[in-house]
Amino acid sequence: MKSLLQCRREGKYWEDCEYTIKALSRLDLTRTEMTEKEFEDRVARFLGEQLFPGGEKFIDHRKYHDAASATAFFSSDHRPDMSIGKDGTAIEVKAADHGNKVKQAISQALFYRIGYRFVIVLLVDITDQGDIYASLREHGNTREVRFVDDLEEYMNIFVIPRLGW
Repeated sequence: MKSLLQCRREGKYWEDCEYTIKALSRLDLTRTEMTEKEFEDRVARFLGEQLFPGGEKFIDHRKYHDAASATAFFSSDHRPDMSIGKDGTAIEVKAADHGNKVKQAISQALFYRIGYRFVIVLLVDITDQGDIYASLREHGNTREVRFVDDLEEYMNIFVIPRLGW
């Protein structure tokens, strides 16, 4: 028995995931000292207005606690911030001001991947110099870039780094 929900990069769930990744790349995340909750609220408002090509619905799990949407693992229920469908694409928004927040976001994504076909981590870099964003986008073939690429290729976990300023 496999532990991860099986999925292929085709069909309605993949169309919704791919659409969401593209939509999030268009979202304005400039801030004036926004908290993680405020970033989550902005993302939820934005995605709540989208029509997803696969026909699945946007669910804000911060407000709507459906037991079927939680992933039970290690005696706890784990629920992403949002999702597209009940088991299609989980979405986690993390405002990161240091590496421990990145570690937390990726750990959460691994748990969500058990119950969802795809996981998107919107990693909003709120460091003063954009260090986290730079380590994932500006430096070519780093260990961090290779790791994130492997998460995408082998686990269907998509880490989207964005500057939050």
